[in-house]
Amino acid sequence: MRRLVLPILAVLALASQGHALDLTVEQCVTLGLSSNPVLKAQEAEVESSRQDAQIAHAAYLPTLEARGTYAFLEQPERIVIEQNLLGPGAPANDTEIRGDKDLYVASVTLRQTLYAGGRITHAYQRDNELLVSAQHEFGDRRNRLTFDLKKTFYESLIHQAYHDSHAHQVTTHQEGLRVALALAEEGQLSADQALQARAKLMFSEAERLQARQRTDNALDQLRRLLALESSAELTLVDVATYPGFKSSAADLSADAIGRREDYRQLEARLKAARKA
Repeated sequence: MRRLVLPILAVLALASQGHALDLTVEQCVTLGLSSNPVLKAQEAEVESSRQDAQIAHAAYLPTLEARGTYAFLEQPERIVIEQNLLGPGAPANDTEIRGDKDLYVASVTLRQTLYAGGRITHAYQRDNELLVSAQHEFGDRRNRLTFDLKKTFYESLIHQAYHDSHAHQVTTHQEGLRVALALAEEGQLSADQALQARAKLMFSEAERLQARQRTDNALDQLRRLLALESSAELTLVDVATYPGFKSSAADLSADAIGRREDYRQLEARLKAARKA
């Protein structure tokens, strides 16, 4: 499933560079968790800790070593010792000796640790606790990123709604100013009242600009969390439902403490320190 999801997200990320990318909050979280560089680095640390734990476990297993040597001897393949060469009757007859020039030697060694004073066991337990700590740290960072993505997503929607509301107010006050100026020219409205209409329009325009800036800031923050370029256009779609809490405050507090990855990470680090 992951092999299918990641290419799809990559295509979405590339498509976002050319035109507006429509995102719901769920799609926003999925894209952010798969593309955020900080989370990827944390995931790599978890994999590194997993490899360390596997290396520590390998110390329990026997090791097998194989060695081999090869030598080439500079000697003739055939040697003839003539009769009586070394003395009368030594040798009694001509003797022929044939030898090999090649020499091969091979050996296999099996090693198994019988006693290491608990060093292997404690190292294995320590690396496993560090792996658990890294997993909890990754989970905590993942949860924080998910929270930041959702928070920034809805902040962007809220600021966009404020901007649309102020833009509507600007349109209304523009029409009010036009009517006020027309009535003032006909003498049916005083200059002070026309000035008040102009002031309302100016205040509405200032509020609209502030709302626009807050919207842009929230969208920029969302792009950074999604690892998108600053020029990428985003269109946020709100299709989420908002469930209520059915548990009491005490139950929610106890459940939250049990689910907090940062607390579980610290607990795993304390266990790893005891094994060191």
